[in-house]
Amino acid sequence: RYFADETAAVLALQAGDIDFTYVSSDVAQSMEGDAAYQVFSGPSYVANFLVFNARHPQWQDENVRKAFLYGIDRQAIVDEIYKGSAEVAPCADPYNTYWP
Repeated sequence: RYFADETAAVLALQAGDIDFTYVSSDVAQSMEGDAAYQVFSGPSYVANFLVFNARHPQWQDENVRKAFLYGIDRQAIVDEIYKGSAEVAPCADPYNTYWP
Protein backbone atom coordinates (compact mmCIF):
# COMPACT_ATOMS: atom_id res chain seq x y z
CA ARG A 1 0.00 0.00 0.00
CA TYR A 2 1.02 3.56 -0.57
CA PHE A 3 0.53 6.28 2.01
CA ALA A 4 0.41 10.05 1.68
CA ASP A 5 3.04 10.47 4.38
CA GLU A 6 5.02 8.68 7.05
CA THR A 7 2.47 9.38 9.78
CA ALA A 8 -0.26 7.58 7.84
CA ALA A 9 2.03 4.59 7.30
CA VAL A 10 2.96 4.41 10.99
CA LEU A 11 -0.71 4.63 12.01
CA ALA A 12 -1.51 1.76 9.64
CA LEU A 13 1.34 -0.25 11.17
CA GLN A 14 0.10 0.45 14.70
CA ALA A 15 -3.45 -0.53 13.71
CA GLY A 16 -2.22 -3.83 12.28
CA ASP A 17 -3.29 -2.91 8.74
CA ILE A 18 0.25 -3.47 7.44
CA ASP A 19 3.16 -5.58 8.66
CA PHE A 20 6.09 -3.46 7.47
CA THR A 21 6.96 0.10 6.51
CA TYR A 22 10.00 2.26 5.97
CA VAL A 23 10.35 5.09 8.49
CA SER A 24 12.69 7.99 9.12
CA SER A 25 15.55 7.74 11.59
CA ASP A 26 13.62 9.68 14.23
CA VAL A 27 10.62 7.35 14.06
CA ALA A 28 12.82 4.24 13.98
CA GLN A 29 14.67 5.38 17.10
CA SER A 30 11.39 6.02 18.91
CA MET A 31 10.11 2.54 17.98
CA GLU A 32 13.28 0.67 18.99
CA GLY A 33 12.28 0.59 22.65
CA ASP A 34 8.79 -0.76 21.90
CA ALA A 35 8.59 -4.57 22.15
CA ALA A 36 5.70 -4.57 19.65
CA TYR A 37 8.09 -3.69 16.82
CA GLN A 38 11.35 -4.90 15.35
CA VAL A 39 13.52 -2.22 13.78
CA PHE A 40 15.94 -3.31 11.08
CA SER A 41 18.53 -1.01 9.59
CA GLY A 42 21.04 -1.46 6.84
CA PRO A 43 21.96 -0.42 3.31
CA SER A 44 19.10 0.38 0.97
CA TYR A 45 18.59 1.57 -2.56
CA VAL A 46 17.28 4.95 -1.41
CA ALA A 47 19.38 7.88 -2.54
CA ASN A 48 18.73 11.58 -2.06
CA PHE A 49 20.54 13.95 -4.34
CA LEU A 50 20.55 17.49 -5.62
CA VAL A 51 19.95 18.29 -9.28
CA PHE A 52 20.72 21.67 -10.81
CA ASN A 53 18.49 23.28 -13.40
CA ALA A 54 21.33 23.95 -15.82
CA ARG A 55 19.01 26.05 -17.99
CA HIS A 56 18.80 28.70 -15.27
CA PRO A 57 21.47 31.36 -15.86
CA GLN A 58 22.88 31.23 -12.32
CA TRP A 59 23.74 27.52 -12.66
CA GLN A 60 25.21 27.58 -16.17
CA ASP A 61 28.71 28.26 -14.89
CA GLU A 62 30.33 24.95 -13.90
CA ASN A 63 32.51 26.70 -11.31
CA VAL A 64 29.41 28.09 -9.57
CA ARG A 65 27.91 24.59 -9.39
CA LYS A 66 31.16 23.17 -8.03
CA ALA A 67 31.48 25.94 -5.44
CA PHE A 68 27.92 25.34 -4.28
CA LEU A 69 28.50 21.60 -3.94
CA TYR A 70 31.80 22.05 -2.11
CA GLY A 71 29.94 24.26 0.36
CA ILE A 72 27.57 21.47 1.40
CA ASP A 73 28.67 19.53 4.47
CA ARG A 74 27.38 16.10 3.47
CA GLN A 75 28.54 14.45 6.68
CA ALA A 76 26.60 17.03 8.73
CA ILE A 77 23.46 16.12 6.76
CA VAL A 78 24.02 12.43 7.56
CA ASP A 79 24.69 13.20 11.22
CA GLU A 80 21.95 15.76 11.86
CA ILE A 81 19.10 14.89 9.51
CA TYR A 82 19.55 11.13 9.18
CA LYS A 83 20.91 10.71 12.73
CA GLY A 84 23.84 8.68 11.44
CA SER A 85 21.65 6.09 9.70
CA ALA A 86 22.86 7.07 6.23
CA GLU A 87 26.23 7.43 4.61
CA VAL A 88 27.74 9.92 2.23
CA ALA A 89 27.73 8.46 -1.27
CA PRO A 90 30.57 9.09 -3.70
CA CYS A 91 28.09 9.29 -6.59
CA ALA A 92 24.35 9.55 -7.35
CA ASP A 93 23.75 5.79 -7.48
CA PRO A 94 23.70 3.80 -4.25
CA TYR A 95 26.88 1.77 -3.87
CA ASN A 96 25.08 -1.57 -3.80
CA THR A 97 22.84 -1.10 -6.85
CA TYR A 98 22.06 -4.20 -8.85
CA TRP A 99 21.48 -3.48 -12.50
CA PRO A 100 21.40 -6.47 -14.87
